[in-house]
Amino acid sequence: MKQREETPYFRDCQKLGGIQQKDIYLSPTKAATYLYLLNHCDKNVAMKFAKRRICKWDTTIEQDGPATCRILVPMQKKEKCINGWQNVGYEVFYQNKDTIADQKQLNLDYENDAIQQQLENNEKMLGNDFKQQMKNLAKFYQELNKKYRLNVQDADFKERVQKAKEQLQRQRNKPLQYFKKDGVKYVELIHELNQADRRQHTLLDRFKAFNQLKASQFRIKEKLPEKLYNKTVNEEDSTPMNRNKLLKKSCKFLGQTSRNVTDTLKMKFQLKDKSYHMSKQFDNYTPSIIKIQSQSSISFHKKNKTDNEEYLDQQLQRFANRMIQAQSTVQEINTENINKLIESKSNLKQLCLKKIRSKVESTQSEHRSKTERQESDCNRQRFHKSIYYFQKILFAYIFYKQIRLYQMIYLYLQIKQFKSKWFRNQFINKFYYYYYQLQMYNSRSQVSYPQASPSSGRIQKISEKLSTIQIGVENERFQKLEQAEQRIQQAEDAFNEFQEQIFTKLNGLRDQLGKLQKQVEEDKLAKEQANETKNREVQALEKKFENAIQNETQTRKEGETKVLRLLEDKTALLRTEVQKETAGRVDAIEGIHQGLQNDLPKIQEAIRNEANERDESDQNVMKSITDELVKLSNLINVEKRNRDESEQSIFEMLKDIVNRVKVELDQEKKTREQSEEHLLSLLEDTCNKLSIAANL
Repeated sequence: MKQREETPYFRDCQKLGGIQQKDIYLSPTKAATYLYLLNHCDKNVAMKFAKRRICKWDTTIEQDGPATCRILVPMQKKEKCINGWQNVGYEVFYQNKDTIADQKQLNLDYENDAIQQQLENNEKMLGNDFKQQMKNLAKFYQELNKKYRLNVQDADFKERVQKAKEQLQRQRNKPLQYFKKDGVKYVELIHELNQADRRQHTLLDRFKAFNQLKASQFRIKEKLPEKLYNKTVNEEDSTPMNRNKLLKKSCKFLGQTSRNVTDTLKMKFQLKDKSYHMSKQFDNYTPSIIKIQSQSSISFHKKNKTDNEEYLDQQLQRFANRMIQAQSTVQEINTENINKLIESKSNLKQLCLKKIRSKVESTQSEHRSKTERQESDCNRQRFHKSIYYFQKILFAYIFYKQIRLYQMIYLYLQIKQFKSKWFRNQFINKFYYYYYQLQMYNSRSQVSYPQASPSSGRIQKISEKLSTIQIGVENERFQKLEQAEQRIQQAEDAFNEFQEQIFTKLNGLRDQLGKLQKQVEEDKLAKEQANETKNREVQALEKKFENAIQNETQTRKEGETKVLRLLEDKTALLRTEVQKETAGRVDAIEGIHQGLQNDLPKIQEAIRNEANERDESDQNVMKSITDELVKLSNLINVEKRNRDESEQSIFEMLKDIVNRVKVELDQEKKTREQSEEHLLSLLEDTCNKLSIAANL
């Protein structure tokens, strides 16, 4: 028994396939069971048990494991149980509290199964979505061709097409009736409810077996199908908000405000049919574009939003008019018009995008040139101001023989502000030139005025005192200027850091926008390829349909000729048969008439005799019934008397029994009362004796 239990179950099962014992995959659950069994049994036994394969599991087994240690508690799934057997996929899951890895693996397996099923369903839906749409369109066109019998070779082909257009337009413009209940709109039930009100009331209506709706209970409203079925896009949607944020950031990078951003353009083309209750929506979303300052450059952008909508409506009307046109080559309406329409719309969109991109690039270049000019003008103004200020300092030095320190610092800051090297070099050259002139002037002044005045000593002392005072003041000013310079430097550093952060963010935005553009282009290419393949398939289907229609027309003509010949032959045969039948029927009618004239008096006499016999039999039956009823009434009276007598005797016996029971109960009460009194007297005596004994 042990060897049989350790070997894998169902070795030749078809569900497990041709997997050998060596090729069995040791899953994490099997590893967990192996580690759990190592603490309680031998290593080889645990390994053999972990490697086993099972396709079905008996749910009556509460504990599983090798023969020596049955300690594993299997998990049961009621969904997979059939007649006490649970379908297992190669392995059994156990409820082992000690092995956390097993529980985690169980949860992961459940999640993976759910995700895999969801992915498979999504793939099926995506794969069959477009095919189903094209099938529905093909059915729609086939029914149109059957309904209106459109054929280019007919003389009134254009008139039929025009009538079909008018009828479709009327159906689309015709308002639909509906009513609301609990927030749900019911459109198709109104016709049924009106018909139900007109019908006759049945038993179900009288007993009110079901909750019956009536059109008179609700307020019936009317709306156009476009307003009833089509919902407008919510402006508070998450995706447009994200797009607007990206646009604002890109506009800040280009130096433009958020007011220069246009709304997203949406082009929608809808195909509706009341019989199928389907609506196809081709939504081609154009990426958000920066509006250009010059409105006269591109005619596509208008001044107002309403103008844009009117322009798009005009284009859509043109496309819709081209949708159902008379086709000279094809005999039926097909999906080729839709593909042409999509191609024309995509071409128009690409042309508009090219124009707008070229204009945006030109505006960006103009904006950059303007900013560079402004910077150059600012640098020139600073240059002239600094030279003018330097000349002032030079004249002050000539007249007062001294330059203050903060003035030199101001010159240094002016030099530092220049961004271009040319302005810096020019300013430094001017600085050295004026400085050289100052030195020359000092040397000349020393040569030309060598003599000293008698009051020069006093003047020198006073100048020394003034210089000390001025030095203190200048030191304070210098400290303040240093503090201001430090603050300016900190502000510049913070500004540079902020500018670097902005540039990094904007670079990230550029990368994201580039990725988005690449994705859009890839999607366009994929759509174009899919459209090409579908166009080819549609063309092949059209050719097949044309060949089938030609074959059917030929077969119809041949069949019509054959049917006409057969009809002529059958009509001749039917005429001869009808003539023969009429002659036979006339003879039969004459024979029947003669027979009726002979048999009618006999039948009347037989009817009279039968009536007399029936009357006699009825009288006999009534007599027998009355006799039996009299007998039954006598028997019933006798039975009543017997019952009354028996009831009276039973009642008297019950009275006697009740009286006896009462007497016995009274005697029992008396005896019990006597016994109770006797017991009470005994208890009183004992209590008195005990009290006397206690007192002693």
